[in-house]
Amino acid sequence: MTRLPKTLYRYRPLNEYTLHEVLTEKIWLSKLRYLNDPFEGFITHGEKIKPDREYSLDSVCVCCFTKNPDNGPMWSHYGDNHSGVCLKYALDTELLPRHTTGLSKVKYSNKPPQHYLEEVSTLDLRNVGSPEHYIAQISSQDNLPMLQKSSFWKYEQEYRVISYTDPHENRRGMAVKFEFLSLKAVIFGLNCSFEHFQIINKIAHKDMQFFHSSIVPQTYKLKHSKLDRKTLDC
Repeated sequence: MTRLPKTLYRYRPLNEYTLHEVLTEKIWLSKLRYLNDPFEGFITHGEKIKPDREYSLDSVCVCCFTKNPDNGPMWSHYGDNHSGVCLKYALDTELLPRHTTGLSKVKYSNKPPQHYLEEVSTLDLRNVGSPEHYIAQISSQDNLPMLQKSSFWKYEQEYRVISYTDPHENRRGMAVKFEFLSLKAVIFGLNCSFEHFQIINKIAHKDMQFFHSSIVPQTYKLKHSKLDRKTLDC
């Protein structure tokens, strides 16, 4: 079993969805088709590569984490060019569910997963009674397409939480609060302003810590300096 990190991070732009996540600690899970990788959910079947749209793409939602808060490309791609934030979550492994709606590490490969279509194609997801029942049916698979990505993305060191939604519902995903994840801190990007600090400060719970990123002189490294939240009230 993969050893899970005690701390996970989510790079986010400063928008209404991120503010809602800070306020409620409900994390947005997106359907695979709305993620930024066009190969999400792809599988190989014989010599063909195709999206597994019939079986999982419209049923499964994921939220994405990383174990690295100092990833330059991720600050750029997901943290709005350092005008966004990096949310720090603590993971309580004792509260993790036993099925795959818990946390899983993403695998990276040069080829889409195989040996998946034949078994999963026998499932009738239209008649699945509950998310747990659906997850139980697929959890024995070694190469779940929603947990495997091209090696191109390996730098993200990604972990995912998987959940299920009715494929016939017309929505892009859902917001869920997970008992095994606690939002502990907000790391502000290099280009965040004092106004950004104040906006988050008004809605974050009183025990949440704030940090501001800055460049370590003569290096390509970042440091995160703790902010005194009392100074942000003025």
